[in-house]
Amino acid sequence: MAYVALNIKGLNALKVYARASYIYECLEKESSFFNDLPFSLADMLQLLDELKQFIVKAKGGGTLIILQRNEALKKLKKMLSKLASYVQMKSEGDPSIILKAGMDVKKTGTYTRKTVNTPKGLMFRKGISNTRPVLQWMSDTNVMNYIEVTLTPDDPESWRRHTFTSKKKIMIQGLKPEKIYWFRVMSITAGAVSDFSYPVKKWIE
Repeated sequence: MAYVALNIKGLNALKVYARASYIYECLEKESSFFNDLPFSLADMLQLLDELKQFIVKAKGGGTLIILQRNEALKKLKKMLSKLASYVQMKSEGDPSIILKAGMDVKKTGTYTRKTVNTPKGLMFRKGISNTRPVLQWMSDTNVMNYIEVTLTPDDPESWRRHTFTSKKKIMIQGLKPEKIYWFRVMSITAGAVSDFSYPVKKWIE
């Protein structure tokens, strides 16, 4: 009999956001199976977007923004708690279903928290066109990699989610010519979240 482990205790707001985003991606991918969620995926995505905005704004300080961030974080944790109960019921103790939902498996007995290394060695390779370069990096195996992009790396509010991938490289799409883009990568597993990699830039000709 396997049990769900959220593993968000002690994580800061950004890492809770990343864990929840990973879970969201897993649920969306398996939406035909997880078709009776206690809330809509649209509601979850909206709360994720709100929390990310408050996280980046809170870096500049301000009591009101920090309170708003904490309130959004509290709502997200409550949503994840409901989701964990749902997945436990849906899985009937099957660990493969728990993992399919993006959550970790905790068997009866002690549980040792896992760690995941920060991605490194980000570099670009030539893609099929100038506006479709290939970004590659080194990271742990069996992780989901979360990629963010910005045009202004010094502005913490400018970083935006680009995509998720389980691979160690990805063809970047949707870039415009004559601009410099910055990218960073965070690795996520069902049990842990890394820090963001050092950002790398790419001039699109």
